[in-house]
Amino acid sequence: GPSLTAAVSTRGSFLATKGSHSPSGPGDRAIVVKELRNRCKEDLTFRLSILFGDFSEDLSWSLYSVQFLDGILFRNHVLLDCIWCYRQSDSFGLSNVVEQDCIPKRLQKCLAFQLINPTWTDNGGGYAAYLFDATEAFHANQPIATSAVGTMPATYALHPDEEECSLDIAAARNSCQIDEASFILGLVFDERRHETAWELHLQGTTVESSLVANKNYTNADEVDFTGTSLESLCLLLELCYELRILDTGGDGMCCSFGEGRYFAYFDGVRVLKGNGEFALQQIHTFGLCP
Repeated sequence: GPSLTAAVSTRGSFLATKGSHSPSGPGDRAIVVKELRNRCKEDLTFRLSILFGDFSEDLSWSLYSVQFLDGILFRNHVLLDCIWCYRQSDSFGLSNVVEQDCIPKRLQKCLAFQLINPTWTDNGGGYAAYLFDATEAFHANQPIATSAVGTMPATYALHPDEEECSLDIAAARNSCQIDEASFILGLVFDERRHETAWELHLQGTTVESSLVANKNYTNADEVDFTGTSLESLCLLLELCYELRILDTGGDGMCCSFGEGRYFAYFDGVRVLKGNGEFALQQIHTFGLCP
C-alpha cells in the first residue's frame, strides 16, 4: 500500500507525529522516518509530511510564533499555514503531501505547530512534523508529544518560554504617536467563540460616531487555533473610553460552555479584568474619565 516518507537526521528535532506507524498488512498505510536534507542554510527547515485519510478536506494546520501576556499564550505571527486548502478531496484524498519551508532561527524558542481535524486521524490519516537545524546538534530541544485521538486541536510548542516570549508592554507603548497610548485587549474564548464581540466607544455617548473600534468572531471559516485573541491599537490620550464586551448568546463567556475571560492594558497599565460572567454585555470605562 502507499506509504508516507517524512525525513529527519540525527540533528533533527522531532515535533509531532500521529497516525499508523507499524503496518500490520500489505494494505496498511504508514509514516516512515528516513532522512531530512536541510536546504535553509542558517535558518531552520520546517517539514510537514501528511498521509491523508478518507476525510482530508477539513484538514487545517498552522506554524506560528507565540507570545504570552498575563500567563496566557496568544498566536502572534503566522509563518506558514493551510486553512482548508486540501478541500479538493478528489485531488488529495488518500494521497501523500510534503510541505517544507525555511523559518527564521531567531523564532526558535517561540514557535508552535498545530493541526486540526476532528475525524481525519480516525480514518487512516497521519502526519509527521520536523524542525531541523543544520548548524547545531539541537541537543537542548525536547520532543513534543502527540495528542490522543479525539483530542484535537492540540498545540505543539518548542521551548514555550513564557519569559522570553512575553509581550513587551513598553515596546507596545513606543509604537504609538506621542499623543497616543497602546490599548491591548486579551480574550480567552469559551466554546462558543462565534458569540463573542467587542466595541470600543468614547464614553458617555451612544451615537454611531462614538464608535472607535469593534470586532466580532463570527466567521465560520476562521480556524480557532489557540482559543485566544490579542487585539492591539493606539488610542488618543486624555479621553475617556468605554469598552463593551458582548455575547450574542446571552450567557457571557463563562461558565456554561467553558471558562472564558478577558483583560486589557492601556498606556502600559492593566485597566480592566473580567471573569466572563455576564449576560448580553459587560461595560468597562478607562482613560481620563470624570
